[in-house]
Amino acid sequence: MILVRRRGELAALLVARLHAEGVPVAGVDRLLLSAPLAVRDLLAAARFAAQPLDDLNLASLLVSPLFGWSQDELFAAAHGRDGALWPHIRARAPEGLNDILDLLSAWPDELQAVVMVVLHRSSDQISHLQQILSRRSALPIVVAKVAQVLLPNVCYIGEPNRALTLSTERRAFLVDGTDNRLRNRTVDKLFESIALHAGERAVGIVLSGALDDGSRGLAAIRAAGGLTMVLDPAHKPIGMQQNAIDYDGSIGFIGNGLAIAAALENALVHGDASYR
Repeated sequence: MILVRRRGELAALLVARLHAEGVPVAGVDRLLLSAPLAVRDLLAAARFAAQPLDDLNLASLLVSPLFGWSQDELFAAAHGRDGALWPHIRARAPEGLNDILDLLSAWPDELQAVVMVVLHRSSDQISHLQQILSRRSALPIVVAKVAQVLLPNVCYIGEPNRALTLSTERRAFLVDGTDNRLRNRTVDKLFESIALHAGERAVGIVLSGALDDGSRGLAAIRAAGGLTMVLDPAHKPIGMQQNAIDYDGSIGFIGNGLAIAAALENALVHGDASYR
């Protein structure tokens, strides 16, 4: 490929000379660099770096392959906000992770339970969740392997493209989640497997996030006789917590992270049945 700044006399001479030397030439065609969608996405990323408060550009960027958001995820993040989109997303983005950290850091010492954590993550990105959780967790953080026997007082997570669920004999089972096929249903998948294999010994806790993932799974745990808990949705955007509360029947306990940790100890260590 020979690039010239403009199609002038030099371009014509180049084509003629190439033809004379027997070199196949496709012609002198203009390539509109901004036309391909991939280039447009990169331009949107550059515009965002220069103008992060441009809501329309940011929305286009979030649903592009660079970020892979669905239209539902964008709506959940943008609807009802007060002000520009970027500050709103920044304020709420770490919420789910921080809530997990708060709960794991307050995890009761006497609680003999297998802990399985799911956080919505893009399936095609490298995750550092294990390292991040390990900084504050009172429990060791382990990336589960297929058919691994799960031990009490250990916190297990899956891979971004392999969703963690529970199988028979307290073993891990990883569900294929490539191409983000389970991105908005990973919590339900986990809870439903726990309800099936743990029954009345199951405990499901919904912390925070958008959409309604976890609602159906909590209902399955409740139907199996297990314990259900939800982080108090007060002062937080309506999302997984409120949807879980409204979905089907009452929730065993609603409170902040410290209160949930205390309720777990009361229910599972001291046998308090008032949460069921």
